[in-house]
Amino acid sequence: MNKPEPGIEHPITVFGPRHPDLTATTVVDPSTISSVPGIVPQPERTVPGELSSSKTVERPPALSDMPDLVGLIRALRRRWKLAVLGGLICSSLTAAAVYFFLPPSKYTTSALVFVAASRPKEIFDTRESSIAYATYQETQVTLAKSRKVIESALKQEGVAKLASVRKEEDPIDWLGNQIKVDFPRGSEILRISMTSADPPKDIAMLVNAVTEAYLSEIVEQESRERIARLERLRGLFDSLQKDLRKKRSEYKEIAESMGASNKQNAAVKQQMLIEHMGQARQELLRLKADLRNAQARLKILKSREDDVQETSQANASTDIEKQIEADPEVVTMKERLADLGRQVQSIMRTARKSSDPAVFRRNQDIILIKKNLEQRRRALRQALVKAAPTLSKDTANPQVTEAQQYFDILQEQERSVLDEIAVLDTEMNSLNTKSMDFHWLEDEINLSAETAKTVGTEVQSMSVELKAPPRIRLVEKAKAPTLSDPMRRYKFTAAAAIGSLCAFLGLLSFLEFRTRRIDSADEVVVGLGMKLVGSLPALARARRGGGELVHQRLLIESIDAIRTMLLSASRFEALRLIMVTSALKGEGKTSLASHLATSLARAGRKTLLIDCDLRNSSATEVFDAPLCPGVCEFLREEATLDETIWQSPVNSLFLIPAGRCDPATIDLLGQDRLHELFLTLRDRYDFVIVDTAPVLLVTDSLIISQHVDAVIFSILREVSQIPPVHAAYERLSSLGVRIFGAVVSGVSHSHYTYGACPHSGKNTTTGHDRILG
Repeated sequence: MNKPEPGIEHPITVFGPRHPDLTATTVVDPSTISSVPGIVPQPERTVPGELSSSKTVERPPALSDMPDLVGLIRALRRRWKLAVLGGLICSSLTAAAVYFFLPPSKYTTSALVFVAASRPKEIFDTRESSIAYATYQETQVTLAKSRKVIESALKQEGVAKLASVRKEEDPIDWLGNQIKVDFPRGSEILRISMTSADPPKDIAMLVNAVTEAYLSEIVEQESRERIARLERLRGLFDSLQKDLRKKRSEYKEIAESMGASNKQNAAVKQQMLIEHMGQARQELLRLKADLRNAQARLKILKSREDDVQETSQANASTDIEKQIEADPEVVTMKERLADLGRQVQSIMRTARKSSDPAVFRRNQDIILIKKNLEQRRRALRQALVKAAPTLSKDTANPQVTEAQQYFDILQEQERSVLDEIAVLDTEMNSLNTKSMDFHWLEDEINLSAETAKTVGTEVQSMSVELKAPPRIRLVEKAKAPTLSDPMRRYKFTAAAAIGSLCAFLGLLSFLEFRTRRIDSADEVVVGLGMKLVGSLPALARARRGGGELVHQRLLIESIDAIRTMLLSASRFEALRLIMVTSALKGEGKTSLASHLATSLARAGRKTLLIDCDLRNSSATEVFDAPLCPGVCEFLREEATLDETIWQSPVNSLFLIPAGRCDPATIDLLGQDRLHELFLTLRDRYDFVIVDTAPVLLVTDSLIISQHVDAVIFSILREVSQIPPVHAAYERLSSLGVRIFGAVVSGVSHSHYTYGACPHSGKNTTTGHDRILG
């Protein structure tokens, strides 16, 4: 019969064609566990010596996301074949790519030019423009890479024929980008360098060409500009001397016209004119004061004479007015006007309207009479005035005549002083103008003389300093460079291969570490904090001789150790119903349940193995037992308990298959019939081993765990992962289920090598050995 290898799940298709309405793997939300039928949280149970309890386990250290060195090494060890093969392939490809695609070695050469911080001199300091040395350095760097220098370099003989130059579309732009110019470490050395993969001689020729172009186009141009400056200064000096002679001639003419040979004499003469002008102005002020007094006296005398004449004229006017009013015609007109006025008042008292014709006519008469009266008076006044006697003016007042004569004398003196002041003022203005021209010309002469002296001094200084050494001179020409490291390509290839190998190994170990697969039993105890009740060796491959038999013996001894711990614990407490489960499928729970049940039976314990993995039954294949009737038929009351129990080939070992599952059977797990089944079996057998479905995939294990005494976790090395195992462990612990411990399968054989008992060498295969095979 087909017998499974220990430590490996052997799933059987339970659903599929027979039960298409079922799902073999269903993930359960932990928050809904309490609402699933048949799952009732149990009170916390405390057993002496128990390492696992119903208390919620704190987050273990093994769940940390931060990788450590030990974890990465273990992860790499699990994938050592892939690491070696992939690393060799990756490093080989990387090494080949680097070897063939690594750019060729580049050569560097440079020419050195000395640039003095200050201009060298023989004796004198010239007045040439000077700038900060840092600015001068930047200027020289820019000029050395200027288009003018590059064009001049490319025009040199042999440079334009170079292959590296001919292949470029724009040689000027290319060479300008290739040439590097700098002052290393802020020194006085200008370095013109070039780094390229072109032939070394071509690089040296290009650098020397640029250096020579720089010295000829920039440095020699600067020397030529200094010579041109000297010539300009000489011309300026001659012009200043000529202008100075002209101004001195004008200065002499002005001095002769002023009557002063120098500035002091001109100042004395100007001071005398000022004093004379002051005296004349004082005399004029005195005359004006006397003139005002004489004018006031004359005015008073004339005013008195005018008053006498005005009094005589006023008396004459009064007599004339009396004669006019006494005229008979004037008197008649005045009486007529008075009479017409009385008539108008009388008519107005008796008339009904103010526009009465009688009133209108009289008003017209009044107007006419007033007009005639005025004309009569005017005519009489003119006649009387002409006839009136006039005062004689021949009899003049002697005081008035004397005052008038004195006033006329003062006016004549004033005119004389004013004429003198005008002459002095004209003379002073002329002197002032000439004095200003004199002083201005003298200052200009002094300034021109100073300027000419400065220019002359600069001409003399530059004539000497042009013979001083140049500020910029060539120190060293560029030479054809040689390759400093001939092994460069091989070194880069080796470094790339080693780097890619390390990167591949690191990435592989990190990705494998992220899977969090359990690598050793220590990770279960230390990392997850679970009790370890045993470990099983890794599966043995087909070997020659007795290798397979040795592996079977090691497996038997490991299972017996687990059995011993279980029997020891059962002496102190009731441990008869043991559930074997795992976090996910394929972690060796069915094999562990079968081996443990066989070991208990071999120890003389009446043992029953129940296949409660209803959705994916595997235990029946291990023992070649019939699929039904089994647990499903018993739950559906289609078979009795005795009909479901099957006797295995191993003494004292019995088996209840899973049976044919359907959705109704899954619902029956939460009812009392399952509880009655376990109560009955507890009384019939010493131990009942229950093989159940994975905890994280379906709720079957959580329901069944409510009826057992303890749970054993099956963990497969390099397959089981820490997060799912921890999640399954916490789910069971939250329901108050006791975790007896964990069993790690797939441990290396070296952990079990100790010795062997003497035997006859014959192959005595028992029923237990056939199950292991």
